[in-house]
Amino acid sequence: PQDAARLYRRAYAVHPDRIETLLLWANAMVAQQRGPEAIGVFLDLIAQDVADDLFLVGVDGLLNLAAPQEALRFAERALRRRIAAAPDRVFLQRALQDVLEQLGDRAGRLAVLEETVLIAGQQRSAWLREAMEEAASEKAWPRYLQHAKALLRSGDEVPPAVFVEMGEALLAADD
Repeated sequence: PQDAARLYRRAYAVHPDRIETLLLWANAMVAQQRGPEAIGVFLDLIAQDVADDLFLVGVDGLLNLAAPQEALRFAERALRRRIAAAPDRVFLQRALQDVLEQLGDRAGRLAVLEETVLIAGQQRSAWLREAMEEAASEKAWPRYLQHAKALLRSGDEVPPAVFVEMGEALLAADD
């Protein structure tokens, strides 16, 4: 076990395109009580101009290691920079929501969810459903109905259960 982190580090240096090696390296460091060092590896990764898939591995690594708040705030800023450069990359929006959730920033996460609905393209219906579920969990019926109406206007097929939920929301909202 003592050599595992060192060997994975060497393997990653030789083959940086093999993402699984990076994850194994981080896991080996954690097993050796070197969690902060593993967090540092992921922070270094997201600070670089790397491909989106590798960048997301870094973000997920921070989330999986329950990185401290300052590390997650760094990830949040890095995600926001990438989103500003390419706002159509919905998967970055999802990663930002995950980071904000781990930070306990519910309002920020909901704001990103609302923004994602606007840019989601073919995935818009799925994002609308998620926004509806979020609003229902808070009993925010006007917001729920706003998203439900947008879902109906999309023209996509809607499961029958959505109509039942919408009726319940209308009754709850006294509308």
